[in-house]
Amino acid sequence: MRIFSFIFLLCFSLQTTAAGFCVAVLDSGAGNPHEKQVTQIIRDGLKSCAGCTIKSFPIYDLKGDFSVEKMLTQIKKATKTCSVINLSWNMLLDSTLESVRNELTSTVKSGVLVVAASGEPDSKEGSRLLSSTVMGRVDGAILIGELDKKGKLPIEAYYGPELLTALNPPEGKLGSSFAAALFSARLMKAVRAKEKISLEVLQERKKKSFEMYPNLDTLFATEKPKL
Repeated sequence: MRIFSFIFLLCFSLQTTAAGFCVAVLDSGAGNPHEKQVTQIIRDGLKSCAGCTIKSFPIYDLKGDFSVEKMLTQIKKATKTCSVINLSWNMLLDSTLESVRNELTSTVKSGVLVVAASGEPDSKEGSRLLSSTVMGRVDGAILIGELDKKGKLPIEAYYGPELLTALNPPEGKLGSSFAAALFSARLMKAVRAKEKISLEVLQERKKKSFEMYPNLDTLFATEKPKL
C-alpha cells in the first residue's frame, strides 16, 4: 500500500508540473445553464488560488446528447491539460461504457485527480449501488454526494462505500452535482498549496473524523499555500 501511495504521489507531482493548476470541467457545452453554474461555483472557490484556471471540455454533442466517442476524446484532452477533473456525470455501467471506465481509470493512474458527482439513477430505476455505476468502478475516483435541504443524502441517490462524502450545495443551488464542484475547487487549492493529497489521504482523514459525511474543513488542511 505504501509503495502504491508513493508511486501515485510521484505520478501526481509530475502531472501537476506538466499540466499546471487547472480544473477541467467535463459537463455540457460552454454556455449551457448547468455548465455555467458548475463553472461559476468552481471559479468562486478559486478566487484566492493564484494561478489556478478552469477549462471546459463538453461531453455532449450540439444536440445535447451524450456521446461515448466525444467523452473519450475529452477525457484524453483534459488528462493532458489539467491536474483536477470535475465530472457532473455518472451512469449505470454497461458494455457500451466500459471504454469510458477504462479511460478514466488510466487518467487516475496517471496522477490526475478525478472528482465526480455520485449522481442519481433515472427516476424509474430507484436507488442503486455506486458499484453498479461507471464512476463507482473507477479505482481512485473521488465520489461526492449532495445533501438535500434536510441535510441528508436523497433516498434515490446512488450510495455505497465508494462515496467519500456528501456536502451541502452552495446556497440557492440544489441538484446532484453542485457539491462536487465545491469539492473540486477546494481540492485544486490543496494541489496549489503543494499538499500531498490523494483519495487514500482523504479516506484516512474521513476515518479519523468518525463522520459519515465529513465537511471540507475536516477533509482538507488549512495550511497557508507554499507559493
